[in-house]
Order: sequence, then C-alpha cells, then structure tokens
Amino acid sequence: PVNMARAVIDQLKETGHVTRGWLGVSVQDISDELAESFGLKSKDGALVAEVVAGSPAEKAGIKRGDIILSFDGSKVEELRDLPRLVAAAPVGKKVGVEVFRDGRKLLLDVTIGKMDDDAPVGPATGDDGLGLKVQEITRELAERYSLDATEGVLVTAISPDGPAADANLRPGDVIVEIDGKAIKTVEEFRELAGKAKKGKVLRLLVQRGSSLFYTTVKK
Repeated sequence: PVNMARAVIDQLKETGHVTRGWLGVSVQDISDELAESFGLKSKDGALVAEVVAGSPAEKAGIKRGDIILSFDGSKVEELRDLPRLVAAAPVGKKVGVEVFRDGRKLLLDVTIGKMDDDAPVGPATGDDGLGLKVQEITRELAERYSLDATEGVLVTAISPDGPAADANLRPGDVIVEIDGKAIKTVEEFRELAGKAKKGKVLRLLVQRGSSLFYTTVKK
C-alpha cells in the first residue's frame, strides 16, 4: 500500500533501516457463524485467537476472544488490515484499540512494541523469500498453539506485507506439503522453498486446527 511505502521510505531516509511495530496477537477471520455467536451484526474486525505473554497486547488488557474493530482510529474491516496497521505504527506510540467483548465495545490504550526485538518467535528459519518464519513442532509448541498436526513445520511469524500474508497464512498454521512433497523438517522446508526461483508460484498444503486446505504463494 502507498501509505506503507511512504512510511518505509521516510524511515530509510532518517535511519537507514526499517523498524516495524508489534502488538503480540494471533488473529483470524470472522465467519458468519462466529459473528452470530459473538452477537455481531457484521463480519468486520479481527478475532484474537492468542495473546503473547508479556506482549504490548497483554499489557493493555487485550484478551483471547476479543474482536479488534479499529486500530489508532483506522477501521479493521478484515484480517489483513490489522498486521499492516500495526507494522506501520511507530514503536513506543500509544494508540487506541477498539475491541468488542461480551456484547460491548471497549477502547484500550496500547503502547506499540518493536517486532524484531520483542516478538518471541524462537529459533526459526528465515523467510526464504516467502515472508514467513517456520519452526519444527515440539511438544511445547504443540501445546502452546493447540496443534492437532504432528508432521510439518509450524509458522511462527508472518511479514505483514509479504507473499505469505497475501496467501492468508498466519502464525499457528502448519505447512504440511510444498508442491505435493511432504515437509517434516525445517531443512526440507528450506530446501524446497529456498531453491524455488523468484516469481514461482508454490502450492502449499496447510493444516489450521483440524482442517486442511490448499493455498498458493508467489515467491
């Protein structure tokens, strides 16, 4: 988006590098059924599925099950709106986050953290041009993310303006296959994703909760 591009250019001019904001939540889309169950009239917003311990979101009082409706005055109409708004927010800025909880709207003040320094993603691969980080599934990670999957690699971080975000991937997803080839380790992921040429479209089989789905991501 042009506004994000301008912000990136300004940061590069001033500091020579780009710093992204961090909130510390995993969010998901709101289906018609979920909207009805929460008493919402529309599917606007992003549903908080997980809050990272010690994150700016937790410190501000954001809870699992909250629906984020707006961020710093900008409406969150769909899932992908939120990561881009957060990433563009200056680190240390206090912003208002409107959430829907238990049938009413609340306005919470959140002080934005720094993604690179604060986000606890653990040891993981680089993104290999896909805009994500992955990690092998451990017992601790399986419990933390409530995983049903036992094979594949776990997505631990997503670049908000990268190919993985455009493919609607999110932290907590498990990549099971790339182009029909099973993935069991980080090394296998890196081999298949890393050797793909720029511009190639990769077909991914992804497990999210108990469901499997295919998506494509362009390197």
